[in-house]
Amino acid sequence: MLRVGGASSRHWIDQLKTMREQPSKMASFVAELRRRHVFRVAVGYAAVAFVVLQLGEIVLPAFSAEGALQLVVVFAVLGFPVVMVLAWVFDVTSEGVQVTAAPDADSLGEAIATSVLPRLALLTVTLLTVGGVGSWWILSSVQNAGTSAGASTTASGLSILPVEYNPDEPIRSLAVLPLQNFSQAAEQDYFAAGMHEALLTTLSQLPEVRVVSRTSVAQYARTDKTVPEIAQELGVEGIVEGSVLRAGDEVRITVQLIHGASDTHIWAESYDRPFSDVLALQSEVASAIAEEIRGELSTDPTTSMLSYIPVSDVPGANDAFMRARFEQFRENPTPETLLAAIEHYSQALDADPEFAGAYAGLAGAELMLGMSEGSDLTESLGRARVIAMKGFEIDPELAEVHDVLALIDEHVEEAMIGPSFGADLPEPVSEVEIFRKSAPGNGAVGAATEDSLTVISVDPSLLASPGEFRRDSAAIFESLTPVGRRLLAASAGWAIRNERMASMDPVRLVQAAQRLKADGRTDQAAEILTRVCEITPEHEEAWEALEVLYASTGEYAQILDMRRMWVEHAGGDVESVDQFDERLQSDGAEGYWEWRFDVLQDRKAEGRIVSPVYMAAAQAALGDTEDALASLREAARTRDHRLTSLRTDPVWDVMRSDPRFSNLLRSLTNGPQRGRGRPRN
Repeated sequence: MLRVGGASSRHWIDQLKTMREQPSKMASFVAELRRRHVFRVAVGYAAVAFVVLQLGEIVLPAFSAEGALQLVVVFAVLGFPVVMVLAWVFDVTSEGVQVTAAPDADSLGEAIATSVLPRLALLTVTLLTVGGVGSWWILSSVQNAGTSAGASTTASGLSILPVEYNPDEPIRSLAVLPLQNFSQAAEQDYFAAGMHEALLTTLSQLPEVRVVSRTSVAQYARTDKTVPEIAQELGVEGIVEGSVLRAGDEVRITVQLIHGASDTHIWAESYDRPFSDVLALQSEVASAIAEEIRGELSTDPTTSMLSYIPVSDVPGANDAFMRARFEQFRENPTPETLLAAIEHYSQALDADPEFAGAYAGLAGAELMLGMSEGSDLTESLGRARVIAMKGFEIDPELAEVHDVLALIDEHVEEAMIGPSFGADLPEPVSEVEIFRKSAPGNGAVGAATEDSLTVISVDPSLLASPGEFRRDSAAIFESLTPVGRRLLAASAGWAIRNERMASMDPVRLVQAAQRLKADGRTDQAAEILTRVCEITPEHEEAWEALEVLYASTGEYAQILDMRRMWVEHAGGDVESVDQFDERLQSDGAEGYWEWRFDVLQDRKAEGRIVSPVYMAAAQAALGDTEDALASLREAARTRDHRLTSLRTDPVWDVMRSDPRFSNLLRSLTNGPQRGRGRPRN
């Protein structure tokens, strides 16, 4: 037993000695890496790659080749496994590059001895793998670079794909960006703003072109967005941009027309003029630019191109008038800016007491001040009526005077119907005195100080017929002047702040919202329509107008939510709304318009009244131009007030190149110079 045990012990001792003397597989592999100089090659490769990357980081940016540096990094990483395999398979000897010899079995025990074929197979697999990964990365980089170079992404995440400009395709929608003031004095901002307003007013007379409102483009006064981004966000094909530079009594106005999607410059021109009569300069240059752009846009050359800006024969009056409008037409006018406008208008009237445009502007500023918070609208109505009637006495055809008087008469009528103002209307007066005033909240608005600006009197017989200028639905599609648009926005804001909407005619509120929408004030228009729907849910036209507003801005999900609210508050077809949801999810915008067309057809089949303008919009969106034109002709015969959308709604852009559409639009208006309302029956 002891012998056996001793033999067994010696056997295990011999095995342990053999295990200690025999290297492990890992140790053998490491030894083989050393023998093949793999570690040495790895250290050398890392050192060379580091030096190359450092040099690339310094040199390549100087050649605007930051992308090449990324390429160097990727190839440095992909090259590492290739070099390691090459170091394993091959060896550099005095006789040249040779396949590494097999290891000596005596020195490495049972180290792995590989033949040439497996090593070559390893090299082939490595090269194919690295090559495949490298090719995939290069193709992906090229594709991404192409997308980045040829397309941009807006803040809303919309990709702008490259579009080639085709001169044979007419531009039917324009955005006139605010002109930049390159003069050293910021005090000249008023001239740049006035020049921008003149361009907008003049180009808006082209029936073949939809011109985006001043309110919509105001956000791009100072922006780093590209022209394609702006064009896509505004939904236009053409962009007009420019600058104003004044040096002494000389002014240079530079304007260019750009194809938005392709960022292609179509036309550019500079105008050098004396600054002696600023308002006449505006009118002249605006008309010249419009004529040039009209030629580039291939519009009807017979259309009358006038700017319709009130002009005085006294240059000093024009300068004061422009400064007043700059203060009055600020994006968010304050009582202080309105008081500044009133003072500038008074200076214009001191220079030219027969300046009808200054009376209209002054009356509008008085009304806007009365509609501001803490002010007395009752007193402002009486004062503004006298001032506006003075302008009417001088020029009965002036559009801005009629817009001011129409809004005054509508407010007066509401005051007579119900206690809209919380006080009796003031006794009619035929003379008012304009003072420098303290801001609202610091005493009575209009309170006299030591410094009187001007006294205005009017023939008392002109004040005997309130309501004469109230606009009716037949005149609602006529263009509002800049003063009229500002008054409409101020009136809507006043009604919302003072919770007067419940006592106002919902028909007039809907029409006011439609005009605000046409002026680019979609948020304010949506707020008014939403409130009307809440106050009078049975007023179907308010729901319809709200749907049209959302459709014009592409907010189809909002239409779905609004339709469900309509059903909830006023009743309706739940199944039809569910069908709308399904079509919207499956076909997007086209699904909405198909559903909308079917709904309108069903209404007509039931004998209900359907606006031909609504029907035409659905037909135009679906590409049915002939039926859309027929529906619009029917709307023109009935003087449908919804025709206001023809100039401003993008849904009609597909029809603007059709001469029949332009002729129809031209026949609907007598021209922006005829802004007056019709007498009440």
